[in-house]
Amino acid sequence: MRKFLISAALLSTVALAAPATAQNYRGYGQGPSRSVQIERQIQNLRDRIRVAEDRDRISEREEDNLLRRLGNIAERYDRFRRNGLSRGEQNDLHRDLENLRQRLQAERREDRWDDRRDRRDDRRGRR
Repeated sequence: MRKFLISAALLSTVALAAPATAQNYRGYGQGPSRSVQIERQIQNLRDRIRVAEDRDRISEREEDNLLRRLGNIAERYDRFRRNGLSRGEQNDLHRDLENLRQRLQAERREDRWDDRRDRRDDRRGRR
């Protein structure tokens, strides 16, 4: 009887753990699934936008605009994820995230250009 209870407990433990481990597993050495990568990219980009505004690299208006665009991408991701992401949907999301990342870079470069122009004008006594 004792052997039966132990084996039943082990079997139930394995049966409960198997779906959780298989959820994001793609094989040895392949890393996280593409949906997990997209979630990380969204969070990473959200953090970078907020840091850029905190450091005054972009204005609050630019931050709001970028966060609104990122929110639209995140909503599309949630909508796509409900029925499973197709390869085309994944590629669309990655492309949109990359475009937004480039937009953030452009906004930050524009800010640096404005700072240099302001300093140059200050040295010349202009305003």
